[in-house]
Amino acid sequence: MGWSGGELAQTLVGAMSRPVREVVLALVCGGGALSLYLVTLAPSITLVNGAGDSGELASTAYTLGIAHPTGYPLYMLIGFVVTHLLPAEPARSLNIFSALMGALTIGLLALLATRLARRVAAAAPWPLAALATVLPLAALALSPTFWTEAIVTETRTLALALDALILVLLVAPCAPSRPRALLAAVLYGLALGDHLLSLYLAPALLALLYPWARRSPRRWAALLCLFLAGLSCYLYLPLRAAMQPAADWGHPDTLARLLWVVSGREYRYQMFGLGGAEFAARTGNSLVAIVQQLNGATTAAAIVGLAVLVRRQTRCGLALALTFVIDVLATSAYQADAAPAYLLLGLLCVAVAATVGLLAGGALVLRIARPRGRGVRPPLITTLLLGSVAVFVAAEGPAAGAARAAVRASSTTAARDAGVSTLRRLPPDAVIFASGDDASVPLWYAQRGLRLRPDVTIVATALLTFSWYYDEMRALPAFDRRALPASDASIDDGTDFSLSAQRTLALATAVRPGHTLFVTAPDPNLGPLCPQLPDADVYRCAR
Repeated sequence: MGWSGGELAQTLVGAMSRPVREVVLALVCGGGALSLYLVTLAPSITLVNGAGDSGELASTAYTLGIAHPTGYPLYMLIGFVVTHLLPAEPARSLNIFSALMGALTIGLLALLATRLARRVAAAAPWPLAALATVLPLAALALSPTFWTEAIVTETRTLALALDALILVLLVAPCAPSRPRALLAAVLYGLALGDHLLSLYLAPALLALLYPWARRSPRRWAALLCLFLAGLSCYLYLPLRAAMQPAADWGHPDTLARLLWVVSGREYRYQMFGLGGAEFAARTGNSLVAIVQQLNGATTAAAIVGLAVLVRRQTRCGLALALTFVIDVLATSAYQADAAPAYLLLGLLCVAVAATVGLLAGGALVLRIARPRGRGVRPPLITTLLLGSVAVFVAAEGPAAGAARAAVRASSTTAARDAGVSTLRRLPPDAVIFASGDDASVPLWYAQRGLRLRPDVTIVATALLTFSWYYDEMRALPAFDRRALPASDASIDDGTDFSLSAQRTLALATAVRPGHTLFVTAPDPNLGPLCPQLPDADVYRCAR
């Protein structure tokens, strides 16, 4: 007698122990996310959806260089291996890596959320527990920010995967063991070596580790040593800077320059200075963005779940709440264009709490509806499951639509093609001044990542406000160094934007004979030196 697919699945699930079911569910969630991300993977670099650095990151990792602050040493090291192992252009290879890290994050969160939710509703039927996990994680995986981060070259999915693994180590068991606690310390150091977004998790990790290490200075010392061991990947920056790589942002070969890069001092003016009213408004906008990203049903379930956790699993509930609050407040204070992507850690907390809320709510409904003295009837469970799916689908529509539009915007090779086209059209030994990231990043990627036209000198004029970059350009053979003044070491790099105009004109004046000067857009600073005539998609400085 043959079995139907449903009977076979029910038999297989029934034969599994609970831990095995949870692992299988995590694999299914991660595998589903990976399939989605690979199908919608960006073909190359992109300048949209907060991924304007993708070309710089890809080309810098490919050449084992130093990226913009904070340098991202872990990503550079892993990216170098990935871009040289996979048979694709560097950006495509790193896009695949982002998809893997995004899917790994979803899978780990499924394991974490399921185990955490089962602690507060252990008697709930497994189908309800599985659905309570799948729906919030589907909302996270399909959210515009997470989805677009998982298909482009960016550092944040690696950080989120490490953060999720740390939480699994510390939260999934009832209490962290010595091996789990020590491994979490190493991983946290590595996570900060990828992206400082993980810094928002620090108070929560201290709270989770406290029960294990609170009365043992030796344990705290062991945690600190292993954390510093993971963080030691930052030594890559001065070691590599001493070798003068093609991409050498900040040239961190001294302690002062290393601290300048690692601390992100270049962007400090974007981190502070908001008035109270503006900060409050931005915080409100961040909360609205989270609801729009994950839909109202998931957010409402998260509020319920957080309340349940604080009551039943106090330490875990407070850890999630603390991480969420810190992430929202810090992101709201940050004024960079990519700031909305920093809400990812908060979205992660919401998805986990929503699983707890859905399972606790569903278990309560079954308990109320169950006839006294009898078990739960299968039709009631089925009705509850179908109703939950219907509510989720209805609530998820707008967010999924926004996500699909964002994904389509990343699914183009326009940025790469622009850089390639420009380089190929330039005459031998040309010098091109690129104004803005949208112009310089595609050129860097085409030259360093695709190894085109190494004879061309690319100058990102916006970076000339930094003395280290001006000195780097001044030393290039395309310029007459004797005609260029030395930089003033006392200049507070990055705050005097008039330096960019002064140094642009100085470099243009010092271009050696035999090197034709081009600009990506007419530059008024060069008006006294030469007329700028259209030449295909750039402008030639006619001298």
